[in-house]
Amino acid sequence: FDLMKGFYLIVHVPRMVHFSVLKQLRYLFSGIMICLIVVIFFYVSIVYNIAIARTNTELIVNAVIFSFIITIDEQFHSVYEFFCEYWVVELKEASSKYFWFSFKHTTESVQVLEDKHDEKFNVNMLAEREAEVSCEDKLRKEILQLKEETKDLKEVTEEMKEVTEELKKELKEMKGILLDMVSN
Repeated sequence: FDLMKGFYLIVHVPRMVHFSVLKQLRYLFSGIMICLIVVIFFYVSIVYNIAIARTNTELIVNAVIFSFIITIDEQFHSVYEFFCEYWVVELKEASSKYFWFSFKHTTESVQVLEDKHDEKFNVNMLAEREAEVSCEDKLRKEILQLKEETKDLKEVTEEMKEVTEELKKELKEMKGILLDMVSN
């Protein structure tokens, strides 16, 4: 069934004239990849069974392995739907318009996804703006704090200069007293 879906995607791409060239290329690429995966899987399963299976038990083991591989494929599809939900819904929508097999997705599902995306976008933008405002406020507070610390440091520096001058005067006085003592 997947081979037929891939083949129909390839064949019906020229009928999708209202889509952009990029979307047409994506559908064409998707169809080719689906067909390629199905053909490779079919070839590998036949070659593998011929090469490995000598008994009925080995055939059953191989069938279990193949169903595990199919399950992994379905999991990849789920991951792909999660990360590229617009494209998957758009692909299903287009296929239901142009192909005899329908995925029963309507424009409502696309609208719901767009609404969810807009809501996520707005929430993210609001969070980013709040973070920017919060960051700006923190920076302003830090600048004010640094200005106050600089002012305090200037005052301390002035006090240190005064103390240094006083110490120099005292040192001169002591030097004079010491010289008087030594000379007497």
